[in-house]
Amino acid sequence: TPGEHDPARYDRQRYSPLLMWQPTHFSRVRLQYNYDHADHLAHDDAHSIWLGFEFLIGSHPAHTY
Repeated sequence: TPGEHDPARYDRQRYSPLLMWQPTHFSRVRLQYNYDHADHLAHDDAHSIWLGFEFLIGSHPAHTY
């Protein structure tokens, strides 16, 4: 079975919502929150936040519209 090698594999809850905003065709902003609840973690809960920016610089293919 898959949990055979990792006995804590099924004793966890993980949520990871992601928000994305694309203000132009050349830029994107992404915000992601991760929540991990597992009995085998040192403090039972793990939280992390990721913020990313993407920018297209230089030549790019022509638009189809």
